[in-house]
Amino acid sequence: MLKNNRTIQAVFMGSVVAIMLAGQAAADAPEIGVLSLLKNDVAETVSIDMQALEALDCNVQRTGQIFAAQGDVKLETPDHYVLLGCNSSVITNEDGRKKLGDLAPGLKSVGMLEGSLTHFSVDLGDSKMDERQYVLKIGYYNNKNVAGRDTDLAELSDRAAKLPDTYVTEAFLGVNHAVGLPTPDEVVVLSYSDAAAADRFRGGNPKLMKAIGQFNKDHLVAASYYVGTAVE
Repeated sequence: MLKNNRTIQAVFMGSVVAIMLAGQAAADAPEIGVLSLLKNDVAETVSIDMQALEALDCNVQRTGQIFAAQGDVKLETPDHYVLLGCNSSVITNEDGRKKLGDLAPGLKSVGMLEGSLTHFSVDLGDSKMDERQYVLKIGYYNNKNVAGRDTDLAELSDRAAKLPDTYVTEAFLGVNHAVGLPTPDEVVVLSYSDAAAADRFRGGNPKLMKAIGQFNKDHLVAASYYVGTAVE
């Protein structure tokens, strides 16, 4: 668990360069991706309704609990998420949105995002999924200096990739549609091998953390970050 705002801020600063590392990795062909951000109001246990999943013509890519959140987007804080890969659009029609709302009984939707989902061919080593620490970054760029942003990303990417305990970028969602929040540019899904590795990476690289913070100021309008786990 994350214990204070300072620690949470370090988590979020460390995630912004995920898209840079993703750009250097081989990627599978994109599919339609849907991220559902959920809040548990009444459910004693959280489970996916398989009939609802089949009705959506989707498969679960990642799902799990969110235990820390911070950001600029005004959105009721979720405590669970489901990332789906789908064969057709879900949230652009009322029927699809209703079926998505039925996916996790007892949980209410606080936000839905849909776009082009790309999976990256990355080496996750010996880490087990239920031991990894996940970070979902929802980002909005200001686009004032795209060339400068690309240069800064490449430099930060090179620095981060050479460090021990660094994270991997598992997937990237280029967002086209949103429900419940303004449409962002992207969602990046990254993971550390475990929480201890995440703490070592962030705590052991203060200069990189400072550089990432400057990148945020220079190139982002807003961002929200969700830290959690995955069970699938």
